[in-house]
Amino acid sequence: MQTLRRWYLYAAAFVSLETVLWGVIGLARAFIAGVQAQEGSELLAGGLALILVGAPVFFLHGWLAQRSAMQDSDERFARTRAFFFYSALLATLIPVSQNILAILNRLFLGLFNQPIREGLLGSEQTASDNVIAIAINLAAAAGLYYLLRGDWQARPKGQPFPETRRLYRLLWVAYALILALPGMLMIFNYLLTVGLPRANPDASQMANGLALAMVGIPLWVFTHRLSKRSWSEAAENLSHLRRSALLQIIFICAIGALVAAMNFSSALLYLATQIIARWPVGWDDLWRRLAEALAIAIPFGLVWWVYERALRPDLPSRAIPPQEDTLFQYRAGLQRAHHYGLAFLGMLWMIFGLYNLISSIITLTVGQTALTPQNIARDITAAAAAALSGFPLWFNTFLPAQRQTAKDNPEGNQARRSVVRRGYLFLLIFIGLIGVMAGTGALIYELLRIVLGNAPLNPLFNILDAIGLMGVFSALLITHGLLLRQDNRSAQRLLSRQHTHFPVLILAPDDDSFGDSFADSLVNALKQQAPALPVAVHRYRQGAPDETLSAARAVIAPAELLAQPEEALRLWLQAFDGQRVIIPGDATGWVWAWGKLPGIQVMARQAAQIVRRMAEEE
Repeated sequence: MQTLRRWYLYAAAFVSLETVLWGVIGLARAFIAGVQAQEGSELLAGGLALILVGAPVFFLHGWLAQRSAMQDSDERFARTRAFFFYSALLATLIPVSQNILAILNRLFLGLFNQPIREGLLGSEQTASDNVIAIAINLAAAAGLYYLLRGDWQARPKGQPFPETRRLYRLLWVAYALILALPGMLMIFNYLLTVGLPRANPDASQMANGLALAMVGIPLWVFTHRLSKRSWSEAAENLSHLRRSALLQIIFICAIGALVAAMNFSSALLYLATQIIARWPVGWDDLWRRLAEALAIAIPFGLVWWVYERALRPDLPSRAIPPQEDTLFQYRAGLQRAHHYGLAFLGMLWMIFGLYNLISSIITLTVGQTALTPQNIARDITAAAAAALSGFPLWFNTFLPAQRQTAKDNPEGNQARRSVVRRGYLFLLIFIGLIGVMAGTGALIYELLRIVLGNAPLNPLFNILDAIGLMGVFSALLITHGLLLRQDNRSAQRLLSRQHTHFPVLILAPDDDSFGDSFADSLVNALKQQAPALPVAVHRYRQGAPDETLSAARAVIAPAELLAQPEEALRLWLQAFDGQRVIIPGDATGWVWAWGKLPGIQVMARQAAQIVRRMAEEE
C-alpha cells in the first residue's frame, strides 16, 4: 500500500507540475503576443486554464510527498522519489535544449538565406516564444535541483539514488548523440559535395546540421565527461547499466560504420567495373557516393573510437594476470559481450550480402529483367561490398573470442560455456534454420507450381534463387552447429578431468532407514551426473575412514550421523578439510523445519548436482 501511495503522489505531482509549467509559459507568451490580439487571447485562456487546474493538484501532492520524505528516511531515499526528480529534470531541461536548437536553427537558416519552413524545429515560433520556454523551464529545473541536492547532502541509503542518477546521465548522453551524429553527418555531407556541379547541395541541410551540432556536441562532451568521472567508483565498475549502454552505443556506431564501408566499397567496385567494361565513368557521381560514405563514417567512426577507448579499462589486461585481477570475471564477460555483439553484426552483414550477391548473379545469368547492365552491375557491386565490409568486423572480433575457447583450461572452459557465446551460436543457428526453411519452402513451392501446370515465366530463376538461399543459410547453420558441438566436446573433456580429481566419499549407515538403499541411490545419482567422478562408500558403524578415504574432496553423510556421532567419526569430520554434504533424514529429537522430506531418490539427485558443481568449481 505504501508503494502504491508513493507512486500515486509522485505521478500526480509530475503531471500537474508539467501542466502548471506549460500554463505559465502560455500565459507569458500571451502577454508578449498582446492580450487583445486573437492569438494572445487564446494563449491567455489556455494558460490560465492549465494553471488553475494544475496548481492545486501540484501543491497538494507535492506537499504530501515532501512531508512524508522529511518524516521518514525510507520515503526520502525511495526509488520512486529519485525517479520523480530525475524524470522532472529531464522534462524541464530537454525543452530548454530544444528551444535553444529552434533559435539556432532559424538563425543559421537566415545566414544561408533559406526559408524558415525548411527548419527542423521551431519554424512557427518566435525568439520570444523560445526564450520564455527556456527561462521558465530553467527556473523549474533550478527548484528541482535544489530539492534533489538536499536529498544527496543527507547521504541517501542504498542504490536507488545512484542508480537513477546513472540512468539519468546515460539518457543525456544518448539524447546528445541523437542530436550530434545527424548534425555532423549533414555538415560533412554538405562540405564534401558543395563543389560538385550536379550534386545540388541543399544549404538548408547545412543550416540544420550546424544547429544540431551546436547543441548536440557540447552537450555530449559535457555529459560524457560527467559520466566518465564516476566510472572509477566501485559501483560504476560493476554497473550492468553502464556496460550495456557502452555496448549499445558501440553497436549502433558499428552499424553506421558498416553502412559507410558498404557504400564506399560499392562505389569503388562499381568504378572498377566501369573501367573493366569500358563504360563512361561518372566522376561526379563517384565522388558524391564516396562523400556520402565519408559523411557517415567520420561522425560514427569518431564516436565508436571514443567509446572503444572508454570501454578499454574494463576489459582484461595482459599486464594483470587473471589470478590477481579481482574483477577478472566481470572484465572477461564484458569482453565477450563486446566481441560477440560485433561479430554477430559482421556475420549478418556478410550473410545477407552474400545472398544478395548470389541472387544478383543469378539475375544476370538467367533472369529476365528490364534492368540495364549498369544497374545490374550496381546491384552486384553493392552486394559484394556488403559481404566485404562485414568480413573485417567479424574477423577482428570473432577470432579473438574463438582463441579464448581454444584454451584447454578452466578459463577456456568458462569462455566456451558462457551465456554470451552460446547465445551467439544458438542465435545464428536459429537464423540459419529459418533461412533454410524459407529456401526449402520456396523451392518446393516453385516445383509444385511446375508440376501443377502453373509455372511462372522464368521458373529457373526462382529455383536457383531458392537454392542459393538454402546454400547460404545451410552454411551458416552447419558451421555454427559444428562450433557448438566442438565446444560441448571440449567442455566435456575438461570436466571429466576435473571430475577424476575430485574423489567423493559416502558415509552410509548399515541399516536402511530411508526405505531405499542410501549408498546405492547416491552412487547411481553421482554416476548419472558425473560418470568420471571417483566414488567410495564407507559404513560408518565400522569406525572412522582410513587414510586412503580421507583424501576425498567431499563427503556425503546422512543427518543422523551429525545427530548422534561416535567420537571417532566426530573427530574425523572435524579434521576433514573438504566439503560436507548432508542428506536430511529421520533422527531422534531432530525436526526438519520444511516439513515432509522428499524421498531418498530426489535428495540423492540434488546432492549429486551439488557435488558436481563443487567438482567444477562453481
